[in-house]
Amino acid sequence: EINRAPAEVKISINPLVPRPHTPLQWFSMETIKELKLKEDYLRKRTRSGRLKLSFHDPRMSFLEGVLSRGDRRLSEVILRAFRNGARFDAWNDQFCFDKWLLAFEECGVDPNFYTNQRSREEILPWDFIHTGIDKEMLVEEFNKTIAIQ
Repeated sequence: EINRAPAEVKISINPLVPRPHTPLQWFSMETIKELKLKEDYLRKRTRSGRLKLSFHDPRMSFLEGVLSRGDRRLSEVILRAFRNGARFDAWNDQFCFDKWLLAFEECGVDPNFYTNQRSREEILPWDFIHTGIDKEMLVEEFNKTIAIQ
């Protein structure tokens, strides 16, 4: 119909959270600061009223990255965050990053360790889990990915 308002396009943008058992498991994750800078950059350059951008909370993405690539040391952090009052953290209105930061500090665990780049020769905390996918195949796919860049 000719008299209709222009279409609105909704764009959801989420950061890369490197996951175990994928070719991207060795990549580093961008910092919260880097993610916020990119979000600001995109917001400033898409001032069109027809484009509606939504972003995943960079702090929540960071915590996802830490937990997905974690090891046994995080069990105490998770318990401590719970005791600090962290509940229903997948819900934006319930998420309190400060409770998690306090838990990491109280347990003496640096969350940034888990989001750093990993060596392909390194033994990863999840390597003992057999998913049916050969680690050498993941390395080949990782090498193809970095060759594209």
